[in-house]
Amino acid sequence: MICILSLRDNTMLKIAFPSSIQGLHAELTKHFGHTPAFTIITYNPEKEQVESVEIIQNAPHQQGECMSQVLMLKNLNVTDIVVLRIGNKVKAGLLQANIRLYLGTFGTVKENFNAFKDGNLQLLFEPVGGYL
Repeated sequence: MICILSLRDNTMLKIAFPSSIQGLHAELTKHFGHTPAFTIITYNPEKEQVESVEIIQNAPHQQGECMSQVLMLKNLNVTDIVVLRIGNKVKAGLLQANIRLYLGTFGTVKENFNAFKDGNLQLLFEPVGGYL
């Protein structure tokens, strides 16, 4: 378990979730690069409130070329991402962009966000076999 209140000195968090365009009610998608969209929740841990929810459509790409999504998330000032699985190259890119990775659960973006803010998601360090 993780206490998110200690993260980033209580500054605003922007948490990305690979999902469909249904936003909070969408299921987390299994493949980072081929996700239809990213639901991005801006959260103020000090006030314990959601400031905004954005749905950003994903750009198409070829297999193994997920770094454009990493750059997009970095440019959107994403601080954290919740994923079901991710490869080594993307993991390294996200960590280099100073974006923390968490292992999500099968379920909706809303369910995973609640688990994140309650400190119930695992912070990822090492992919297993190239994918988590």
